[in-house]
Amino acid sequence: MVHIYSTNSNVLSDEEFALKMQKKEEDAAMLLSLQEKATDEEREALIRRVNVETDLLSIEDGYLVRNEMKRKSFIRKQEIRKAYKDGIWLRNTYNKSEKFIQTKQELWRDFDVLLAKAVTISYEQLLKDYLDHPSE
Repeated sequence: MVHIYSTNSNVLSDEEFALKMQKKEEDAAMLLSLQEKATDEEREALIRRVNVETDLLSIEDGYLVRNEMKRKSFIRKQEIRKAYKDGIWLRNTYNKSEKFIQTKQELWRDFDVLLAKAVTISYEQLLKDYLDHPSE
C-alpha cells in the first residue's frame, strides 16, 4: 500500500478541535431548544437556516434532530487529518495499528509506479452518500 500524505500542516490541535466540537454541541442544543418553542412556520424558517453539512443536526420528518453519526464523522475526519498530516504521523499511525505489517524500504527498490489516472472519492462524499442512504 502506498500513501500520499498531505503537505498542509494546518491541522487543528486536540484542544482547538475539542473547543470547536463543544461549540457545535452548544449550537445544536440551542437550535433544538428554539425548535421546541417555535410555531410550525418558525420551525420551517429555522430549518431553512440550518447548515446540515456543518451542524450536528439532521432534518427528519420536518424536524431538527441530533445526529450522532455526524458527531462521529467530525471526530473521524479530525483523526484522518492528523494521521495524514505528514509522513511521520502517517507512519506512527500505521505502527500503532495491528492490521498492518510494515516492510523495509529496500524491498521496494524495483517498485515502479505508473499513475495514468487517479480516481479519488472524498470522505465527505462517502459520508454524504451514507447519510442520504443509511445502512447498517
